[in-house]
Amino acid sequence: MVDGPPVTPDALAGRLLRSDGADSSDSDGSAPDSGPRVLAVAPPRPLIRAVIDRLGDDAPDGSVRLLLTSDGTAVFDEFLAASTAADAVAAGRLSVRVADAVRESVTVRPDAVFAHVAAGDDVLAATTTDAELLAAMRAKYGEAWAAADPYDVGVPGRTALLDSFAERWPDAAATLRDALDGASSLRRGDELDPVAACTLVAARHELLTMHLGEWAGDVGFSSRTEISRAKERLVAAGVVDTERIPDGVGRPRQRLVLADDELADVPAAALFDAARDRLDDR
Repeated sequence: MVDGPPVTPDALAGRLLRSDGADSSDSDGSAPDSGPRVLAVAPPRPLIRAVIDRLGDDAPDGSVRLLLTSDGTAVFDEFLAASTAADAVAAGRLSVRVADAVRESVTVRPDAVFAHVAAGDDVLAATTTDAELLAAMRAKYGEAWAAADPYDVGVPGRTALLDSFAERWPDAAATLRDALDGASSLRRGDELDPVAACTLVAARHELLTMHLGEWAGDVGFSSRTEISRAKERLVAAGVVDTERIPDGVGRPRQRLVLADDELADVPAAALFDAARDRLDDR
């Protein structure tokens, strides 16, 4: 193997996913598929995210297989990564499986093997095109892939999420899309998690809490209970408020509104980070 200097995860992902190699067989030893086949085994988390981010609409079907340890799946606690991965899975460009028995961190391409290790924010990679080693690695990790358990990233794809939101609230959909595109992070378990973030968008457009909960359940994003809890957190923080809307007989409905008027004027791309700053400052 030839060692090289540390490179950014994005730069290495570009090398791993380049499509100029000819595949002679699939990574499990079966007949070749169209397009490149890449089997990434236990990559460092920054590299996982970089690979996922590159699996856009122009990536061929079956581009990447991610074979992760259970520790590596923590990358999907970040909603932006998980929803992007879910899009790629739905489009047939990505498959994810889990096997804790894997020990090496490598990527097997049709024409080369890359060994990689995290080096701070960058990744140190070594590469070989030795035919004998390549064949051995393809056989070894093809078997590991076949024996591994399929993994569900646990969230709907961002495309499905936005499309379903737009069907119900066309005026609010652009805000949600721009806010997601501009967000620095949306981690499950944080105070401003993905559910709270969507609740914030709903408040900016004065949607009914009940309707937001119905949408979240229908698309498989969250439950009415989670929406209610997110609303309560944002109300307690002084970011969101509610208005009672009389609806004849029965329990009045609640309309979500912004409690902080300044958030109404923040560009949508900066909305989540601005709300997070207010939550941190209280």
